[in-house]
Amino acid sequence: MAAKYDFVRLVNDERSALAEDLRGLTAEQWSTLSLCSSWTVRDVACHLAAEEAIGLPRMLGKIAAAGFSAARASDRDIARWRPRADSDIIAHATSPGLRGAFKLQPPGALSEVFLHSQDIRRPLGLSRQHPTDCLVAMAETLATKPVGTGAKKRIKGLRLRATDVDWSHGDGPEVTGPAEALILAAAGRRAALADLAGEGKETLAAR
Repeated sequence: MAAKYDFVRLVNDERSALAEDLRGLTAEQWSTLSLCSSWTVRDVACHLAAEEAIGLPRMLGKIAAAGFSAARASDRDIARWRPRADSDIIAHATSPGLRGAFKLQPPGALSEVFLHSQDIRRPLGLSRQHPTDCLVAMAETLATKPVGTGAKKRIKGLRLRATDVDWSHGDGPEVTGPAEALILAAAGRRAALADLAGEGKETLAAR
């Protein structure tokens, strides 16, 4: 899959699109709850900013300092970034960072920016017309790569089939719908379930 998709371009395109959306937000929109549990839109942007502002060694160090809890480390990062100016958060949240500078854009980098961008957009009623290759690369990433979303376990024994692009995966009771909704539901975003259908939908929802 790595040779099939240009992850550098896909990730940078997603970052650019997110930057455009964030620049137009009002104070009320920044405070809106995202799809990420108790995180607001601002919190999600702060999480992205913190992840891009440091390299892998420091990232591992901060997780260790948080008792090896990635969630606790993220909450600490968000608390530090939350008071910063909107423009500063946007600049870092949508920056290629060290991975971009060295053209290290693994599938996980696409997963991070794609999912969190939709965590922000959906509650705000915003949308993005994702290119077909982005949707297929993202769907393949979640279905086949260990990118920390739990998607592989969540979709095991199910057949996912996109109705808007040429992509399907797996065997078993079928879940159908737009690729974006399949991606979000596979990654545990329950808000996307309403856009899906098929005999496997209840099983996916229960997971």
